[in-house]
This record gives sequence, C-alpha cells and structure tokens, in this order.
Amino acid sequence: MHQPTVRPRLVLPLLLGITLTFTRCQPTTSATTQADSTALNQPATESLPVVQHQPVRVGTFLLTTTATGLVRTSAQSKLHFRVGGTISRILARNGGVVQAGQLLAQLDNRDQQLALRQAEDQVREAQVQVRRSSLSMVVKTPIQLV
Repeated sequence: MHQPTVRPRLVLPLLLGITLTFTRCQPTTSATTQADSTALNQPATESLPVVQHQPVRVGTFLLTTTATGLVRTSAQSKLHFRVGGTISRILARNGGVVQAGQLLAQLDNRDQQLALRQAEDQVREAQVQVRRSSLSMVVKTPIQLV
C-alpha cells in the first residue's frame, strides 16, 4: 500500500499550527473585571493571553485515510471460446490482475483428443491401402524384356 510522504517545507507550518491549536491560548478574564467595567461604562482591560510554546522537532508523520466506495474497472471484456464445451480448469482468480493474451480457462478436450486419434488412425489406414494398391499395380503389370 502506498504510504503518503510529508514534504519538508510543510513540516514547520504544520507543527506550528498543531502547537497553537493544542496549547491553551485562551484569554483569562475575571467576572469581576467585566462587572466593574460594565458598571463604570468603561471598556474592560483584559489581560493578554498566556501562550505556551513547544520546541519544533523534526520527525515523520504517519497519515492514514479510510474511505469506502465502489471500484470499477477501466476496461471490461466479454470472453468466449472458439468451440463449445465444458470448462475443465479456471486459471485466473476472480478480481485478479490479468495480462493481454493470458490463458484464463481451459475447456475439457477429451472429445477432441478422441476425434484426433480416430483421424490419425484413418490416415494410417489410408496410407496402408495406398501402399497395397501400388504393390498390386507393380505385380500385375507385365515386364517386357528387350
């Protein structure tokens, strides 16, 4: 997961803001001062706020954010096989990252393997018949001696 980084030029203003926020920068006034000034119709003389300071320290801040929402893909593809059949293996995980051209699923090819073996047997049988017919033509042809 990507960790956010804090830029060095933001550290000092950030620390100063945090220091001022969490220190007691409240002006102190007494109820008697306000009552006396109201009675005399004179402006109240409030004392200056007491400010506590903290030394600036260099450090690392870990900032995290939690959010909820719906994630959508930028591209979506409809998948299809060139031939119909039953899926025998799924090679990609739901929600996983895939690359173009990556094999995602495999069909059960036992029927195609059987058809291939039968076709190869037929080719071999035809080759045997061609050889037999060639031999029989050689034997049946009369040989002329000169």
